[in-house]
Amino acid sequence: MVKKEKIRVVLFALTGFGNAVLEALLKDTRVRVAGLFTRPKSKKPFPHYPCVQLMDLARKNKVSAYTGNINSALTVIKKIRPDLILVCTFDQIIPRKIIKLSRWGVINLHPSLLPRYRGATPTNWVLLRGEKETGVTAHFIENEKVDAGPIILQRKIRIHPDDNDGILRRKLAVLSVGLTWELISLLISGKIRVRQQNEGLSSWFPRRSLKSVKLDLGLTCDEILNMIRGLTPFPGVYIVKNRRRSVIKAKKISPNRLCLILKEGRSLTINCAR
Repeated sequence: MVKKEKIRVVLFALTGFGNAVLEALLKDTRVRVAGLFTRPKSKKPFPHYPCVQLMDLARKNKVSAYTGNINSALTVIKKIRPDLILVCTFDQIIPRKIIKLSRWGVINLHPSLLPRYRGATPTNWVLLRGEKETGVTAHFIENEKVDAGPIILQRKIRIHPDDNDGILRRKLAVLSVGLTWELISLLISGKIRVRQQNEGLSSWFPRRSLKSVKLDLGLTCDEILNMIRGLTPFPGVYIVKNRRRSVIKAKKISPNRLCLILKEGRSLTINCAR
């Protein structure tokens, strides 16, 4: 019996979402992770929940990892000759000269339900805008247009009222594991079916500022709740009452009153706009 050769996968990813996808690939006996392109270890509070640095996870599993500029990846990828390049929450655009080197193309795993919420930080924005569901989309990258290629798979989850940005990021990372395995199965079987994104439904949102935001007391209770959820745990929200105080959570106690939970452990009641 002829032993089937494992498919060679190159991963472009960052710590967090990238951990879940790398672990999914490592557990898949059909796959060999031929290389990882990521960023050096960061001291910044990213991905906003407890997580091993992706570089450390790669070293533990003897995966060759690279941290150079995207252009420096070209020579390495030419040598690997990958069957597939996967991208998830990577912070550089994959150029055409790299896209054409992969036998099955380049597939991005994006943490929103495309074509809505294109951009670098969709989890912030779905919470800030009070959405009730979100998900992960697997789509082809065909050119340098961000988050715009044909959709292969989508998986949805409901957004819980207590979800903040850190919690939602982790849930979507977990959701991506099964989606990754399903994607590999479709590629191997040749049963990939795609649909074009509807540009009429598309939306794009910029990366959120890294600065903590002052709570806007002119908003309604629901708008303030969304603001806190969308910016917690990072960059954070604060209120000035005699002094600056960080807010980590809130709950509605009447149609126009909120109880704010402060980082220092105390609570504070405020009135909201009607």
